[in-house]
Amino acid sequence: MPTPALTLLLAALISFVAAASPASAQSGPSSTQIATWIGDDIGLEPAEIERLSEVITWLRAEQDALRDEVASGRITQGEERTRREALRATLIERLANALPPAKAEGVPVDRLMTPMAPQKLSLGLRSTYFVPAEFDEGPGRFSLLQEQLQLSFLTPLGPGSAFFASARADVTRYGFRRALVLDPQRGNPLEVSHGGSLTLGVQLRLSGPWSVLVTGSLGFSAEDGARVDDAITGGTISGVMYELNRKVQLGLGILVRTQLEDDVRIFPIPLIQITLDLTQELRLVIGSRDGLRLIYTPLPSLELSAGLGIGGATGTADTRLDRRGFAPRGVLRSRRFPFEVELTWTPFGQNALEVQATLGVFVYQRLEIDDRRGRSLTDVRTDPAVYGTLGLSWSF
Repeated sequence: MPTPALTLLLAALISFVAAASPASAQSGPSSTQIATWIGDDIGLEPAEIERLSEVITWLRAEQDALRDEVASGRITQGEERTRREALRATLIERLANALPPAKAEGVPVDRLMTPMAPQKLSLGLRSTYFVPAEFDEGPGRFSLLQEQLQLSFLTPLGPGSAFFASARADVTRYGFRRALVLDPQRGNPLEVSHGGSLTLGVQLRLSGPWSVLVTGSLGFSAEDGARVDDAITGGTISGVMYELNRKVQLGLGILVRTQLEDDVRIFPIPLIQITLDLTQELRLVIGSRDGLRLIYTPLPSLELSAGLGIGGATGTADTRLDRRGFAPRGVLRSRRFPFEVELTWTPFGQNALEVQATLGVFVYQRLEIDDRRGRSLTDVRTDPAVYGTLGLSWSF
């Protein structure tokens, strides 16, 4: 079995890559699954569902081709509108040929005609609560409440190429109770911290299936009263990726990352984006923003997923402490590795409102305080701890 240190290192790498990589579009429900949902609503026979699935497969291919032309700038916005109108008319004609007239009219054409332009701007709000957890090496317990605001931007630069940016701000309130094993003086190393980050990057398509990824990120996390300019860390990823098909991208990159009062870390890392359709409703996603996740889609607007929680609650975090207390201007380091289940609801379809609810458990959580010179003063683990998250995001 891998050691906890190795497991956390892998989690931290995946988490950093997820934050520094563009939001890759997941494959979503298959044509057969969408046809089955529509068929259940309008009463299609199995043979009619199969013919509808063929029409949806054709439509997706046409929309993908048009999306590439828009992204590359080969057609103008006016030409796109004309092409979309012609595509809609052809879709109605194909539906009329594939289904009886009454049933063809019941197919939600406008719902199938998804927007051609990729998501460009997203605003998200997220609140995370850690249920109080006991320390396994002494008395005391630890809880946390974090509110986070994130703004993301993505714009195409051509087929397979994009520029992306992300800005995040958060406020974290800590609940230490008699944590003398971590802070022997007060049992409460900090109460409130403020954090933020800015990530910029570009993925450029080279010749054929090859592309290059370059990102840069700056962030900070500081206790209320500590100097922000003394809490800044940064990192960069550079790598090359190879697209086997629309569902599989593989590559290799180099990660350079700084830490508060610690050495710069340089690692070779795999760059992976894989989507495996296991059944009509079930798929496995590896290497996306969610790291490793099994996704079940019972309805077009509803997803239930489970897996490694590669997100805001996971990985590594270094927080600069203020001048008071047990470790003046020291660092509180946290290392976490959870398993979580997440429910995602999009009531108005894609590229609109998204509601998320997460319930997870930290199978590993470690807290450490270092002094100003990076020397470890205390280092403790907590018992397995439950956490929950509620989030809203809007895409424009």
